[in-house]
Amino acid sequence: MYAYSYYQAAIDSDNISDVENYLKKALEVCNNRIKDKDMKQELLTFKLRIFYNLGEVFLRDFKQTNDELSKQKAGEYLKEGMKCFKINKQIFSKQEQKEIETDGPIKDILDLLNELH
Repeated sequence: MYAYSYYQAAIDSDNISDVENYLKKALEVCNNRIKDKDMKQELLTFKLRIFYNLGEVFLRDFKQTNDELSKQKAGEYLKEGMKCFKINKQIFSKQEQKEIETDGPIKDILDLLNELH
């Protein structure tokens, strides 16, 4: 899967710009039209994790450098993850939605949003 290759490249990189670019490319690959429901669910979960990672990278950079642009980017990526979930959550059962919200990437995104503010 190409998306995971970009994701792994981001993890292996020490350069924040490269991390952002690789994770954005992973998101692009995830946005391809998929018909299989299970694959859609997996890709949505992966996308949410990518938005979390983008937010986390820029929040960490903000804490280290006090760069307001990094703080802004962190917030934007985290909010985009929340929006993505709200738009697409109907592909999950109610139980799966609850799990994602209480013990998955949405919980992690919300935790970072709270930390950001």
